[in-house]
Amino acid sequence: MMELDHLVVTGGDRDVAAAWVGRCLGAAPSGGGAHAVMGTHNRLWGLGPDYLEAIAPDPAVGAPGRPRWFELDGREGAPALTHWVARVPDIEAATAAAPGEWEVLDAERDGLRWRMAVAPSGRTPLGGAHPQMIQWLTEPAFERLPVQGRLTALLVICPEAEALRAALPLADGRVRIEAGPRGMRAEFEIGGATRRL
Repeated sequence: MMELDHLVVTGGDRDVAAAWVGRCLGAAPSGGGAHAVMGTHNRLWGLGPDYLEAIAPDPAVGAPGRPRWFELDGREGAPALTHWVARVPDIEAATAAAPGEWEVLDAERDGLRWRMAVAPSGRTPLGGAHPQMIQWLTEPAFERLPVQGRLTALLVICPEAEALRAALPLADGRVRIEAGPRGMRAEFEIGGATRRL
């Protein structure tokens, strides 16, 4: 069974993306770091059993020699909520059951270790709407973050909505999948207020 692991805001510059998320949520990030395997870096917000990251290419390191995750190569324009990641207990079984082509990478940061299923092209199946998949080998990242609020709703919009629903063994009442031009919307409860991305 899949579980929602985290939401992903992408941008060309991590600090710009993090500042945008901070304004939208009314909360500063509480963690983050770098990913040598992909040449990226992020900032994190803790949301209890999940979290949110703002991620961008890391200018301090070179390109990784393969497409970066979350379609970050050549990412331009304003920061936006563009991707999501599902937590799975067995990454090999999950990729075998999922549509499209996947590659499993080993990654680590600051004592956290995980295996991530990524699309070789950098874009996940179903037009990028399928979540990337993660199997944590240590505790999940959210367990190291203070709880700053909670995700109350996630809307994933894509032309292949029916195929995406059929492909996901995800039982989470917060997640809805609807047909339409690709996009994502999320709603949070933070500090007693409703916040949206």
